[in-house]
Amino acid sequence: MTGPPQALMHGDPGSSFRGTISPEGPRVESLLHIRRILPSWYGGDTPHPCPVPQPGYDSNVYGARSPYLPLMGTGIRIPVLVAVLVLLASFAGCTSPAPTLSILSPQDGATVPAGDITVTIKPGNFHIVEKQGRANVAGEGHVHFYMDAGTVPSTPGAPAIPAAADTRWAPVAGTAYTFTDVPSGTHTFTVQLVNNDQTPVIPLTYRSVTVTVPVPPVPAVTFLSPRDEATIAAGDVPVTLQVENFRIVDAQGQANEDGAGHLHYYVDIGTVPFVPGAPAIPSRPDILWGEAASTGFIIPGLPPGIHTLSVQLVNHDHTPVIPLAFQSVMVIGTGVATVPPSPVPVAGKGSSG
Repeated sequence: MTGPPQALMHGDPGSSFRGTISPEGPRVESLLHIRRILPSWYGGDTPHPCPVPQPGYDSNVYGARSPYLPLMGTGIRIPVLVAVLVLLASFAGCTSPAPTLSILSPQDGATVPAGDITVTIKPGNFHIVEKQGRANVAGEGHVHFYMDAGTVPSTPGAPAIPAAADTRWAPVAGTAYTFTDVPSGTHTFTVQLVNNDQTPVIPLTYRSVTVTVPVPPVPAVTFLSPRDEATIAAGDVPVTLQVENFRIVDAQGQANEDGAGHLHYYVDIGTVPFVPGAPAIPSRPDILWGEAASTGFIIPGLPPGIHTLSVQLVNHDHTPVIPLAFQSVMVIGTGVATVPPSPVPVAGKGSSG
């Protein structure tokens, strides 16, 4: 069609469609809220990721900025064509927001005590579900937690599993995971969003924090009296100790707790029992030994002569504290030893040969 634009009316004079035909094709003056439902580059006021037409819009207001559409044949109703193109243009730009991820705790650069460390996260635009091994669904999956993994496994389409077999990691359908028995040192914790089949979410979504776990104070026990190479009266020997970084409590037989326990003392034992996880009790029945829940106690019936007195910190279940904490002194007993006729005072249980 050539020549000057011609008026075009569709329907009766009250129709919501008005336009003109030009050499370029029909110019649509207004229809289905074109300015609102097309993206901003089509002249819309407020673009929206997923626009939806709204009925009742004044068809005579925004015609001046509407697009030109090519004439596709005389048998096609232009309002229908425009409506289809509007919807296609609208939903072509309808995309889901990208997933986000943040680590709530621990904070990057924090100093945390040795032991169990819980990493807590906050995902966004992502549904955490327990569907490991099932078909992938956009916008859902689970989380991989890593400790000291080095380079994050991030190859698209490949399971996000660390290459090193000794790397500590866990697939979790939740927002928190606890790494147990974290030793002292510098550690990096990383979390990554993954699909149901363990492959990384694309675009890659992961975060890391690095924390410092200081070396905990080491328990220690020291003889205050008697001193090493001291000459003492044989018989009942008072002992006074100094204990550091450890609480002496009377809780034998209860569950172990970090930094707390009691004492074992030994006379002439040779090697102090030190096997981790095994009761620190002499294997020989003739060894004089005992237990104490105080830093002051009495070793009963020490014979005259040269003797080695030893003390060791132990847990509630009598196993040695790790790292080992013990000390020995050599003493010289003089005079005649006297053996008390009653149960050992203060020191508690014990045996003698």
